[in-house]
Parts: sequence; C-alpha cells; structure tokens
Amino acid sequence: MIWYHNATVSYEKERILPTGTVELIINLGSPTQVFLDNGIQVNKEFWVCGMHTGSILHQPIAETHMIGVSFKPFGALPFLKVPMSELKNSLVNLELIWGNEPFELKQQLLAQKSVRDHFLTVETFLTAKLSNRQNHFAAIIAWLDLQLSSSREVHLEDLYQKIGYSKRHIIQEFRKFVGLTPKDLKQIYRFNDALKAIDPNQINWTSLALTCDYYDQAHFNNQFKNFSGLTPSEYVQFRNQFLNTPSQGEDVHFVPVS
Repeated sequence: MIWYHNATVSYEKERILPTGTVELIINLGSPTQVFLDNGIQVNKEFWVCGMHTGSILHQPIAETHMIGVSFKPFGALPFLKVPMSELKNSLVNLELIWGNEPFELKQQLLAQKSVRDHFLTVETFLTAKLSNRQNHFAAIIAWLDLQLSSSREVHLEDLYQKIGYSKRHIIQEFRKFVGLTPKDLKQIYRFNDALKAIDPNQINWTSLALTCDYYDQAHFNNQFKNFSGLTPSEYVQFRNQFLNTPSQGEDVHFVPVS
C-alpha cells in the first residue's frame, strides 16, 4: 500500500507500535527525528523500517510531509533484495541499500504537484526495482503468512507438517523473507487484533484478552507491554489525552506521549 501524509501534528512525540508490515518512507518535509534505544536522535530523509517487535519513539515535525509504502511481511524482499532478518528492529537509510537512487526519487517527488502523481512516481520506481527472479519458497511463505493472519486457532506445528519441510528450514526461510519467526509474527497479529478490539469508551480487559486468544489478562498485559512499552491502560490514556477522536481505526499504532 502506498500512502501519503501531509498534515499538522499537534503533539511532540509518539510511540509507533509494531504493525506487522515493512515500511519504506520518503520524507518530503522538514527533518524528522527518531530516538534509538540509547537515546540518540537520528534525522532521516528516507529509510526502511524492518519488522519490529517493540515500539519506536518518534518525534514528528509539526508540518509532517512524507510518502511511504507499507509492504506485507514477505513483500519487501523482492524490492530491497536483502534478507529481512538484517532489518529486524532497525531503521536503515535507503541509500545503504539503493545507493543514490533514493535521492533521485525524492527530487522527482518534490517536483510533482498532485498526490496522484506522487503515487505514480513511487509505483513506477518500485516496478523497476522488482526482481523477476523466482523463488519456489516464496509461495510457501505467503501461504504461511495467510494462515497466521487469518485464524487464531492455527497451530504452528500443524502448519510445519503440512508444508513438508523441516521446522528449522521453514523458520530459516521465514526469517529471510519476513525478518521474524512465524511465532513472532503470529504474536504481532494477535497484538494488532487486540488493538483494533479496544473500545476506549467501554473496556473489559479480561474479556478482551480472552477474545483475542490470550491465556488470561496477565498474559495479555505482559505481551502488550513488550510490544508497545505501555500498559493497556496507559495506551488508552495517552490516546484519549492527545487525540480528539481516539477511535480504533487505521491509526491504532500511533500513540502520542507528549
């Protein structure tokens, strides 16, 4: 999915929670800052955000202007041509992967006057980057991802047996295509189900935990904290405090914190 954002942000910092996607971002406005684990601020023009198992602390600029691409977990490899395991929990400058091409792409985008032309420019660029080399395991990874995302009742060991390769080989290939293990991705999908199920106006955490296939509320709280850096109550509190309409729509992964 290609997306475009050009709007005023009313808060200073936000946590971006795991989305289950790989994000490619071209910043068209003022420099944006990301805070790494060691607290260092990094300014970036264009970057790729690999699969994350924790939140990213981001300081957006008031006038945020950027365009990006959200890839399915296995969808970025044919374009980036680097093992996704190397991008896990990382934000990598695109110039390290594509050389000078991101600079040229950004200049082309800045010259465009309509959002439609922005989209067409990115689409044309990505089409040219797409690898035509076939990998017989790609279809298996896509099928496995579909099973993980479509049913909470699925058991990994059953899926491994249906595929017919050894568990070790499947996990190895999955890490190359996705960046995570199938177990990690399944937990992220469950976490995202929980985010979308939260009703800020009426919350029964125990009921929500069981509905989303957690063992109990304690298990849910622990997993939620691992992925977001916040307790479920803090998540709702921050969104209620900083957002005018904190509905659980497309923006469930963005939590203003200051």
